[in-house]
Amino acid sequence: MPLHVDDTFVGPGRESAWAPGFVHVQAGLYLQDNDPATGGAIDVIRGSHLMSFDEYGRVPAEFDVANWTLGTSSLRETLDIRAGDVVLWHGRLMHASTRVHQPSGREK
Repeated sequence: MPLHVDDTFVGPGRESAWAPGFVHVQAGLYLQDNDPATGGAIDVIRGSHLMSFDEYGRVPAEFDVANWTLGTSSLRETLDIRAGDVVLWHGRLMHASTRVHQPSGREK
């Protein structure tokens, strides 16, 4: 899945999600090991929760440009996650599922 911000936080009618004091935490509880080689974890764009496509969050976000630019920048970070880890992130943070970079040998 490409970089995105969940629909709850972008587009018309969601301006309050971009107010300076707005904080919403999302969470993921991982039940298996994940790493950059085999995928399944989460990639994040550091600081992206402070970015807005129109400064107020009023327009539907177009993530194609973000995927082309931020997706290949040094701001993109793949989290190395182990079974039992809990990851918390701001609701406006751009994120994506980590893609597989190297087959693990378990695929058929």
